[in-house]
Amino acid sequence: MTLKRIQRQVASKGRAMMKSALVLTALAVSAMAAHKQRDWQTGTVVETAHVRENLGGGGPVAIAHSSGASSNPYADAAGQAADTAMAAAAAARPTHRIWQGFTIQGAVYTFVVACPVWLRHTPNVTVHGPIKYTMEKGKFFLLDDDQKEFEMFVLEKALKPSSPVKLNP
Repeated sequence: MTLKRIQRQVASKGRAMMKSALVLTALAVSAMAAHKQRDWQTGTVVETAHVRENLGGGGPVAIAHSSGASSNPYADAAGQAADTAMAAAAAARPTHRIWQGFTIQGAVYTFVVACPVWLRHTPNVTVHGPIKYTMEKGKFFLLDDDQKEFEMFVLEKALKPSSPVKLNP
């Protein structure tokens, strides 16, 4: 094979790779555009709250000993004691999850929704301010003030009363 022939093959493969990369990029952009296209409704944030859910731990710990050796193959008797102490410390550590909840009032329904707080990524909303939301296939999506989309868990969905009922005595 000559050098020119090799260069032509590499160039033709490079053009083919560029074409496939452009096609993949176009597909990805169209998929993202289709994903963001939702039927948004406007509602009002009535209230918001943070809830700390205790997942366990932090209480008395019982460590069961087996007749087998330590999980550390190089441990001696002191190493086994250290493994037991580390296991007890890990089990005694309290575990929790923080949730941020919202009450959102729409035109027809009032929703109580929540999402877990992950590394301080929480929706930026204004209480008593407008918010965009949608329900699609049983999932609730919220668009915050920064135009970031969040998927929420629906805790309650209630019909908004059209007018107060007056009782005559």
